[in-house]
Amino acid sequence: MNAEAAAFDPHEWTRQLLAHFRSPRYQPPLLPVIAVEIMALSQQREASTQEIVDVLGRDPLLAAQVLARAQSSAYTRGQATRTLLDAVMKLGLRVLRNIVFEVSLNTRVFMAPAGYVEAMERLRVHSVATGHLASLVAKQTKHPDDFAFLAGLLHDVGVAGLFIAQAELPDPPSLTVSWPGILQHHAEASGALAHLWRLPKPLQAVLANHHGVIVDGQPSTLAATIVLAERLAFELAPLVGTDPSTPDKPRIMPGKDLSATPVVQQACRLLGVDGPGFVALREAAREVIARVC
Repeated sequence: MNAEAAAFDPHEWTRQLLAHFRSPRYQPPLLPVIAVEIMALSQQREASTQEIVDVLGRDPLLAAQVLARAQSSAYTRGQATRTLLDAVMKLGLRVLRNIVFEVSLNTRVFMAPAGYVEAMERLRVHSVATGHLASLVAKQTKHPDDFAFLAGLLHDVGVAGLFIAQAELPDPPSLTVSWPGILQHHAEASGALAHLWRLPKPLQAVLANHHGVIVDGQPSTLAATIVLAERLAFELAPLVGTDPSTPDKPRIMPGKDLSATPVVQQACRLLGVDGPGFVALREAAREVIARVC
């Protein structure tokens, strides 16, 4: 144990960090207004295609990045997508909303303060992988949920929020020392950010409880989906910056905060996934990871 770790009081530091995170002075990582508006439109059955295009068009940089993603083979299956109108017509509002949120997190939320670049990039890769795998799990287990991708993508966003909060405090400890406290409270922080962003309440609840399958006192197939997706993402997605030649180097690994094995077993039972089913799910997940990571 080094001198910094020996002198560090994790309980006191965690108290200060959470107090700052919850204070009016804390400026959370902001979602673009466009992403929030697209979320609202996605919940309105009467939303018109042109209305969606008009909202995206107010942020040309975001619109260009969304269109670039929509043109990838993962979404178009070889069909040309030249305009935002093409994207909305071919992909549908729900898929377009997911792309908007993925682009928004990659370019606006996972912006690393000095000293957090490697950890934040690991967080980004893990979050994107978990989002895509959550969609796979929901489809393969026949428990579709409109929020599956978003819940996977956003499940660890509290880690990003706590990174930023820590960097803003005077004389912060190294991330290696404070990491256990961040892990302990990140789910709570994910729920808090979802509340600040005014995301739908069911999504807030799952983000705040994403290491269990019970949400608001009831079994949740969406929470179970995230438990399995996160386990698969950690097993299969590449870990940025890992170096097997330096095994003793401290590792800050967002995504290693896996749900306990009994919780994974609960999730499998809730989703109807048996042993062979999990093996098949893992093989399908390998193909998704190869495409998106």
